[in-house]
Amino acid sequence: MEEQKSSWSVSADMISANCSTIRNILCIKDYIFYGIKNTVLVYNYKEHKVLYCLNGHSGRVNGVALLDTTDGATALCTIDTDKTMIVWRTTDVESKEWTKQVYDNAHTAEINNVATTRINNTIYLATF
Repeated sequence: MEEQKSSWSVSADMISANCSTIRNILCIKDYIFYGIKNTVLVYNYKEHKVLYCLNGHSGRVNGVALLDTTDGATALCTIDTDKTMIVWRTTDVESKEWTKQVYDNAHTAEINNVATTRINNTIYLATF
């Protein structure tokens, strides 16, 4: 059997921080968001560097999800092992200026996963 060549290519870059397991990763435009220990790192993959951290969790960050906004803002939902959910929002990722809404004790046990969807003008979150 003759090998066929593909017109696309794959490249791999290693992103490493601390020695924690990356449990969830999210890519939006030029940025990658992922949880390491109790923080969310903002990584610019074109520049190959971590830009900054989003701090606010005290437990290990278990998930990062995109909130589909209608106004052009970037919004994320992050969840952790200490039952906390944080909604982050910015109009410019490069500015490092995010607002955050913290929901302490959003569950009775650690939160392991988050999923989001938008129907019309309402954003729905499912955490478990």
